[in-house]
Amino acid sequence: MSEKTTPAPLSLSQGEAHVWLVDPTKITNTDLLQSYFPLMNEEESIQQQRFYRERDQHRYLVTRALARTTLSRYIRRNPSDWEFVFNEYRRPEITPTQQEIPLRFNLSHTQGLIACLVNLDQDAGVDVEDITRNTGVMNIANYSFAPGETKALLAAQQEVQQHLFFVYWTLKEAYIKARGMGLSLPLNRFSFHRSTQSTIHIDFTPDFDDHPQHWQFLRYQPTDQHILSVAFHRPNLPNFTLRVFWVTPLQSYREINLTPDAQTN
Repeated sequence: MSEKTTPAPLSLSQGEAHVWLVDPTKITNTDLLQSYFPLMNEEESIQQQRFYRERDQHRYLVTRALARTTLSRYIRRNPSDWEFVFNEYRRPEITPTQQEIPLRFNLSHTQGLIACLVNLDQDAGVDVEDITRNTGVMNIANYSFAPGETKALLAAQQEVQQHLFFVYWTLKEAYIKARGMGLSLPLNRFSFHRSTQSTIHIDFTPDFDDHPQHWQFLRYQPTDQHILSVAFHRPNLPNFTLRVFWVTPLQSYREINLTPDAQTN
């Protein structure tokens, strides 16, 4: 859909979430990129220039453009006018004076993909990872994962071990981002497992203050290179429904039919 005219605000109901995806490597038009700079506030502009590598500067610029233009799809506000506050763990939220509706958002990025998740009221988190990047999966798992997850990785055939690692990692990241506490939550105090190939379950250690029934998880593979996981806190609520969009900020977007590879019951 073209965005040359100002579209009507998108509706978002309770129990519905949208995730907006962009491949920053595909955004190379100089004029379009120049139009993203005025969207950032002073602090963001300074942060963007702090990145040493041009690739990281580019990704940060596109991420800020994605976040600000996405929020303006739901509330009529110039993307450059959004203001944010941060909790003690540096999770950003819309400043309360700009919340005509209880809009929540969460961001994630990796090489070749940026995601912005939007919903109302409830805590939610998104994580995307490039499954082709080289990483010492067992070293990380031995340090960070729960014993059952590490055992499953060790039992996996070598050609699928890295993929399984990123399945666990994106689910864990989505959960801690939804909690708004980042890596202050110990990753080995909760674990994921699959009763079937397409069913996700979360378990907590007995001293961990949470309950599996309060959470919904969805996992997707939007490209051959990427895994995406989302987590929704929905105690006493039905499961969320999710719509997925590919977007070029300030230019065009299209909704896609993306079926989850796995989800909670």
